[in-house]
Amino acid sequence: QKEKEKCEKNVAKYISRFRKLSEATGLNEPKDIIDKFKSNDKIASDLVQDIQAKKDKVKTLEKAKAKVIKEIEERKSSFKLSKWRDVSTKEQDIAGEAKRVKKLVSECEGID
Repeated sequence: QKEKEKCEKNVAKYISRFRKLSEATGLNEPKDIIDKFKSNDKIASDLVQDIQAKKDKVKTLEKAKAKVIKEIEERKSSFKLSKWRDVSTKEQDIAGEAKRVKKLVSECEGID
């Protein structure tokens, strides 16, 4: 008798749990519920793999970004703005030399 009551309690407990699972999943067949949980595990596994792949890609892109930033900094340090200032200074020097040449030419003409 006690064995029978114990089994009935277990059956009632399992029926209650199955009903909750059925309501939560919207499925009525035990096989469908099991398949749904298995597919959820597969989806979760796929998502974990996808997340890891994206993390790896982020690391790769961060390394590439650091490399590009380093290259930019190196180019900035090797770029000399003075080169352009030198051009401007040379233009002024040439203009001054042109005036001096004109003055010397006029002096030479005065000597002749």
